[in-house]
Amino acid sequence: MNRGLVLVVIIAGCAHREAEVPLATTSSAQPQSLALCQFHSGAWINLHHVLWGEALRRSRPVGGGDDAVPDDVAATVLDLEETRIWSAAVDVYIARYAQRDFVFDDDMADISARLSAVDDQDVTRSGVPADLAAVLTQAMAIYRMHWWPAHDRSNRAWIAAVQSYIDRYGDELSRRLATVYRAGWPPHPFRVDVVHYASWAGAYTTLSPVHLTIASADARNQGPMPSTSPRWRRHGRRISKARRRSRPPFMIW
Repeated sequence: MNRGLVLVVIIAGCAHREAEVPLATTSSAQPQSLALCQFHSGAWINLHHVLWGEALRRSRPVGGGDDAVPDDVAATVLDLEETRIWSAAVDVYIARYAQRDFVFDDDMADISARLSAVDDQDVTRSGVPADLAAVLTQAMAIYRMHWWPAHDRSNRAWIAAVQSYIDRYGDELSRRLATVYRAGWPPHPFRVDVVHYASWAGAYTTLSPVHLTIASADARNQGPMPSTSPRWRRHGRRISKARRRSRPPFMIW
């Protein structure tokens, strides 16, 4: 999934969520410019996903890990005290979180939402379990020292690149997809958290409210707008075909 297809996924996910809202039938009711989403790069939710990814790496057999987990964290040499603290945090994630799912586990979705909302503030005020907040607080000092500045720069560069596509194509795509799904558009932009690592899939979406989490370091989320590629044309044909169907598709991508 390159950045152009990311744009379709972001917009289609929001359109599908709002499909129960009737689409306005007059062009005058269509907004001139739509606030589609708000991108964020937050330290706590990034740390949460990095620890989850490292827990997967360490808990699975050699060759059986997630290929989407970046290598930069594991390749860093820490001193003895840093190693002790970081390894203890990863061990907690191995024991409690590594085998759980960000999408289908309501508690995991709630943790992500709370860490997303707290941004870079005091994690103890986020509402996550106190023992998890304590683990994250200890690990954060190491994360900020060794990885967070680079992860944040990567996230923000990715956001800037995708935002340029949204500025150029977002209104048109959102209106086409709203027609496909016969949906009114949400009145407020939905949140997109950009993280260094998201999951084996490179991104995931939770609902109520719509919340997209996507990995800036995942190779599948890179690349230019593929307007002439076969895969992009295939998406265009599916959109056109869906407009002629009696029911909207469950998934446009």
